[in-house]
Amino acid sequence: MHRRTLLGTLAAGCGSALAGCSGSTVTGEVVANETPLSLTHEYAIQGTPSGTRLVVDVTAENDGTDRITPEGQVPELACTFLDDAGEQIYRTGLQPRDPIRVGATSAFEFALSTRVSETTRYELTATWSQE
Repeated sequence: MHRRTLLGTLAAGCGSALAGCSGSTVTGEVVANETPLSLTHEYAIQGTPSGTRLVVDVTAENDGTDRITPEGQVPELACTFLDDAGEQIYRTGLQPRDPIRVGATSAFEFALSTRVSETTRYELTATWSQE
C-alpha cells in the first residue's frame, strides 16, 4: 500500500482557512478485486481555493493474459470514502474508456471535496461490469 500526504507542498494553502488539515491521516486498501488488474494507490490532501479535497490516485496494471477493452465485460473501479465509524461518506466509480494492453498501466483518480475532515479511510474495489 502506498500513501502520501502533500502537506509540505501545500503548506501555504493550509493556513487558518484550512485549520486542521495538517493532522489529517487517511488509510486505504483494495478490499475486492475480481479483475486481472494489479492496483496500487496513494492519496493526497490538497488545499484548493474552495476548500480541502482528498484525492486518491490509482494505477492499474493489466497482469492478465488478454487485453481489456471497453466493449463487453469491463472492469469497474470504485472508491468508497468512510468515516471513523465505518459509515459511507461517498462512493464513486468509473470504467476505463480506452483498452488496457497486457502489461500496460492506466491511471485513475477519485476525489472527495465534502466532509474531507470526517474521512479516515477509503476502500477500493475492481469488479466486472457488463455493458
